[in-house]
Amino acid sequence: MKSEKNNELCFSKTHFDSVYDFILMKTQQNKTKGYIHGDWEIVVSDSSELFFKKKGYSLSKVNRESGIFSFPKLDPDNERITLKTNELFCELILLAKNQNYE
Repeated sequence: MKSEKNNELCFSKTHFDSVYDFILMKTQQNKTKGYIHGDWEIVVSDSSELFFKKKGYSLSKVNRESGIFSFPKLDPDNERITLKTNELFCELILLAKNQNYE
């Protein structure tokens, strides 16, 4: 289910590519399936999707073409998870940018 409200606050294809490359690099360095950020795990699905998991469950994804999607069907949960995914995505953009300067 996609939430239209606040969907594109940090999202862009350029930002997606930066975050994707950052997550891919970190998972290869750490030899893990996903990148842990707080209590969330971000997993690369393919070159166009990142899945955001918590406690082993995929709660949302970021698609390069379509933006941020939340999986819960209840509107309050959907909105809350969409906003949290956007917040995490914004943080990952900063980490990816800082990684380029190290």
